[in-house]
Amino acid sequence: MTESVFQSSLRWLARAPWLFLVAVSAVMITFAAMSYVDRRAVTEARVLADISRTEERLTSWIRNVQSAMEGFRRLAEQFQRMPASDDDRKTLENFFRNQPYKGGFAYDRPAHDGPIPLGNILALRSAGERLARQPAEWVMLRRLFPFMGELLERNPHILWLHYVSSSRDLGAIYPWVSADTLMTGFGVTDMGDMYRKIFSAQRRNKRGISFDLRKSVNWSEPYVDAATGNTTVTVSGQVQEGRRQLRGFVGMDIQLAELDELLKVDTSLPIDIYLVDEHEILVAEANHDKGHLHAGAEPLVSHHPDVAHWLATSLLQGDRLTAEGQHLLAGKHLSPSPWRVLFVIPKSTFAQSVWLAWQDEAIAFALALLAMLLAFMAVDRWLTGPAIRLARYTQEARNSPPPQGLPRIWRPWFIQVYRKSAAMRRHHQRLSDELRQVRRRCEQLDTALESQRTELQSFLYSISHDLRAPLRGISGFGRVIQDEFSDRLGTSGKDALERLQACSQRAMQIVEGLLSLSRMTRRPLIWEDIDLSGLAQDLLDELLREVDVSAEILVTPGMTVLADKKLMRVIMSELLDNAVRFRSPDRPLHLRIGSKRVAGQLRFYVQDNSIGASYADEHLPFRPFTCLHPSGRVPVGEGLGLARVRHAVRRMRGDVVMESHEGEGTVVWFWVGSPGDESGQGEI
Repeated sequence: MTESVFQSSLRWLARAPWLFLVAVSAVMITFAAMSYVDRRAVTEARVLADISRTEERLTSWIRNVQSAMEGFRRLAEQFQRMPASDDDRKTLENFFRNQPYKGGFAYDRPAHDGPIPLGNILALRSAGERLARQPAEWVMLRRLFPFMGELLERNPHILWLHYVSSSRDLGAIYPWVSADTLMTGFGVTDMGDMYRKIFSAQRRNKRGISFDLRKSVNWSEPYVDAATGNTTVTVSGQVQEGRRQLRGFVGMDIQLAELDELLKVDTSLPIDIYLVDEHEILVAEANHDKGHLHAGAEPLVSHHPDVAHWLATSLLQGDRLTAEGQHLLAGKHLSPSPWRVLFVIPKSTFAQSVWLAWQDEAIAFALALLAMLLAFMAVDRWLTGPAIRLARYTQEARNSPPPQGLPRIWRPWFIQVYRKSAAMRRHHQRLSDELRQVRRRCEQLDTALESQRTELQSFLYSISHDLRAPLRGISGFGRVIQDEFSDRLGTSGKDALERLQACSQRAMQIVEGLLSLSRMTRRPLIWEDIDLSGLAQDLLDELLREVDVSAEILVTPGMTVLADKKLMRVIMSELLDNAVRFRSPDRPLHLRIGSKRVAGQLRFYVQDNSIGASYADEHLPFRPFTCLHPSGRVPVGEGLGLARVRHAVRRMRGDVVMESHEGEGTVVWFWVGSPGDESGQGEI
């Protein structure tokens, strides 16, 4: 190990515990953040559940009021459709005959007609003639009084129940109050002036009285009742005759003191609640600092401009909290009233509530991080640090004696390491010297081998080239003797001359083969993709055109190989020529050319049913000038065919083997390597 690698390893060893601590801390902080988000979601869900219960209480109260008004209005319409009896007419006559007031008539005492309690009925003089012709309104009022008593008894928050005719000349109020008191309250002395004031646009709008027949029940703006001083709202309903004709309005004046209990939220968070009508008039509010307050008919913007701005600009929803500045908001419309409720929570108090719910887990995470930090500091002090120092001393012990300041407990170990390291260095030096000597010897042998190989190739080429001229001379002189002196030769002379000619031809073939083998050795390789199937088929077609033989041939299609094309042509030509030349005369030739993957390597084969041969040495068929068959049994060549095959295959970094059995046939397997060192010259 080099010094730089050793130092780098020590640095990483020193950093590893702290890197692990950082990774674990990041994971724990991630889990802590996820836990905080979960606690925040739980806190928000709990607050929204508390808000939802408050909304349900308000909605239930509003629906009860709406239901009571609907019943009141429908009962008035039902009583109005009932015919008047003689007693009703008599009571009506007595009413207009007695107790006259300035401009009209009224009961000035809580009169009782039998068991039926009455409220106060007030009418202008002009109502007399109208009611005499059609007393239905009068009948309705007298029959409504018992229901008004029951309704007031069931709903103690109702201050007044009243009726006003659309003709502006008849009305009733329950419970009873004297006409003088009423006119004093309106600041008039004439009953006609009182009715005109009742039907003024300002009072009509304030009390929610609407002449729109499409809207049967209306809620007024909040106002302060003059008699009680309480915040009050009037819920009025239209009394219709049929679908098109308006007869009058029934109304309920409801004091909003009951909202004090309804506006409470069952939560530990300080929540401000604002109840606002459709015109942004403050109906009621519950403030966690000031207690429960009720406002009169004053705009919300004059009391709480921020709240009015939030209502105008924010998309408030009851199922989630909306952030606005330093507050969280939730709002909802309280149907069927025109009111809206707004809940306002300071962000700081909400965050504090989340923290209180999460603080146990946060403390646990913090303690876990602190414990890990202390543990890693201990590991660094008592384990990692000594290990690093030990490794550094070990590195130093390999090259130098014990340093100054080395702990006494480590000195024997240090000396032992130093001695072993010195012995290993000496042994390593000795091996390095021997290896250098072996390499020099190998280089010398490689140089000598290359020189001998070059000399052998040159000698082979020279011998082959120099033998060609004498052999051509022998062959030429033999032909001259045969042509000019054949008549002088006897039978034995002619036979000897033919033998001489045959020997010279064979010698010429051997020389040509040696030259071909020499040229194969010197030529550089050109690697390319070769269609081996197509090459084999072309060579077979050429061969079978020259030799008339019956053959069954199977060539596997699609075989390709990366090799030198000329050498591959030599290989396939020699193998196919041997298969045809050594065919059996007793049976048709069966020739198969294919490939097979053996141990991950693609091998090619040429298989035939030739006469075969038997031999003990597997290298014997590939030696030059070797003949495996007796002379005269088969045509004899120069004896270099398989030698050329082996030489060509080995030049392409491959090898060749042959499996042959006499009388059964022969299989030749060969394979080639990949492009690489092309300096190999094969065997000769």
